[in-house]
Amino acid sequence: MRLAISLSFLFLAFAGCLVEPAHTPEVDTPVVLPDVLTDMQYVTNGNNQSTDGLWLHNDFAYLSGPSGLRIVDISNPEFPVMVSNDIEDTGSRDVDIMVHPDGRLYAVLASGGAGTRLVDVTDPTTASVVSQVSVGSHNIAVVPNSTIVYNSRSISAHVPGAGESGQVDLIDFADPAVPVVKVFAFPAVIIDPNGAPRQVSSTTCHDMTFNVQRQLAYCAGVTDTTIWDIADPWNPVIIQVIDWPGTNIHHGVWSAHGGDWLVLGDEIAGVAVQAPACSSTVPYPTSALWFFDITNLATPTPLGYYQIPYDAVQVNEGQVSYPYCSTHFGQIIEDRDQLVMGWYSAGSVLVDFSDPGNAQTIAHYRPDGAVNTWEARYYDGYIYTGDTARGMDILKLV
Repeated sequence: MRLAISLSFLFLAFAGCLVEPAHTPEVDTPVVLPDVLTDMQYVTNGNNQSTDGLWLHNDFAYLSGPSGLRIVDISNPEFPVMVSNDIEDTGSRDVDIMVHPDGRLYAVLASGGAGTRLVDVTDPTTASVVSQVSVGSHNIAVVPNSTIVYNSRSISAHVPGAGESGQVDLIDFADPAVPVVKVFAFPAVIIDPNGAPRQVSSTTCHDMTFNVQRQLAYCAGVTDTTIWDIADPWNPVIIQVIDWPGTNIHHGVWSAHGGDWLVLGDEIAGVAVQAPACSSTVPYPTSALWFFDITNLATPTPLGYYQIPYDAVQVNEGQVSYPYCSTHFGQIIEDRDQLVMGWYSAGSVLVDFSDPGNAQTIAHYRPDGAVNTWEARYYDGYIYTGDTARGMDILKLV
């Protein structure tokens, strides 16, 4: 997250204008994590409204959900302060932040059938919708250091044309009030760095992440994961396909180990069935995190996987309304080979994959009662969760 802030600052400085934030955090020393992490300790609940996803930026948490966008001041994580929770027309399932060269800060919302919305949050107390693009939106990803958004539909209704497999909507908010949209059609076959043809089966992306330094984007596309060259983000090029059969649903993907590894998140059956439950005894691996070496993009190599031990989760199924147990969304912890993951009714799981062939659980947090953790994100020594049953919990890494 510190990296994202620094890159955004450089981008704005280059553009000749800086955001004037409504909240100026006190100058303090960033949290230095212990060399060895052992636990995630509950601190407080920052908001109890249903939360699908969240984004953390400049000491604010931006929460998406059916009740709309909520903005929480987390400059003191022990005492979070709600600064905005009644922004009209902002019900959504995903949120990302865009630092715009016009000097303003925008939240980008994936609002399902209502499309993609742009919300001016420069002053969070007067946040309002600026524009809306009427394309179905499941998840969104702001291309770092740009005004471009990649809109993911999860499973597209697009009927591929000749030589195509799927598509993603590219939205340019260079003019926030008048966004420009174009379709990036996936070729049915790409030529990988070895010069070999590779089939693309994705109909769209479910979710996307980026490696800024390498000018790469990663698309978890349900049937496969694709790697994109985004040197020109308005005209991306798919350069590799990972169609690993051990992954049932390519749901999420994260760059790790300095960009040399990828982590693939498998959402088993895509929540189409209520199994496995967290207490189930099932063959491994299922709903796992898979680790790949992509040092040589021509030959992505599987390194191992991580599976939560279901018998260790100890979930009383009578306490939960939604016992489904699988990876959902998470984030790499700083520059470590560690990741925190929202695992539905299992809560939040912190994983060490420094030995990807023998990845281990560092810590696991699951409160009593109904839990449905969709996302867990790291910011400055703390973990913030997006939970449809609990809202946002704040946990301290120790």
